[in-house]
Amino acid sequence: MNSHGKILFENYDKVRADLWQGKSETELHKYEKHMGEIYKRYYKKYFSSYKNLKILEIGCSTGGMLQALYKDGFRYLTGIDMCKSNVQIAKKRNRNIRYIVGDGIEFLKSSSEKYDIIYSRAVLEHMDKEDVMEAVREMKKHCSDRGGVLIDVPNMDWIWASHERYMDFTHECGFTEESLIEILKPHFKNIQISYEDTSYNTNIKKRIARYVLWRLYHDGGIGISCERMWAQDIVAFASDSCLKIR
Repeated sequence: MNSHGKILFENYDKVRADLWQGKSETELHKYEKHMGEIYKRYYKKYFSSYKNLKILEIGCSTGGMLQALYKDGFRYLTGIDMCKSNVQIAKKRNRNIRYIVGDGIEFLKSSSEKYDIIYSRAVLEHMDKEDVMEAVREMKKHCSDRGGVLIDVPNMDWIWASHERYMDFTHECGFTEESLIEILKPHFKNIQISYEDTSYNTNIKKRIARYVLWRLYHDGGIGISCERMWAQDIVAFASDSCLKIR
């Protein structure tokens, strides 16, 4: 990671305080509830009912997604994050989950451990292209024979993608479905793509407005699907075995 990125990430909860999830009990509970919804709607289909999976999250923040996994019965959980204060909060909220302060890719490079699922949410966009390629190689290297990688990144086909790309000084790159497949395909036989609309409670009035606006874009020659246009994130699940760990 470059020097400015390292400095910013070590203090990410301070430099991004205006947009970062809060640290009060109420705010943390709200954040964990949101992560639980994201897990149920967009991630859980890639996990099976087999609860002995060994799972690593790179960029775990305060542990919201790992809490969702723990509540769903998974117990062999590890999270790593560069922000020390986030990890301290995560540890206090669930001491049954293993948390580490550090760079996730450097951790993998110095480790011989294998995992059934390695996943990252909102991480790869903070890396330059060479580091992204290294990250994917290391994730692949540390997957078990039946293992898979789940990657969640901002969708650059989203209507507000330019804001997403440049709102954070640590953002180094962006992804579409095509470019995400491009970095995964050299390492994995099977890749499944889905789209994540974090405004999952959008009411009927907003859904109609979205469709009308998409129709105008479509008729104007922008040929992406309505789903791609309104989904803030892309989720890729890649493996060499099946598309669901069993």
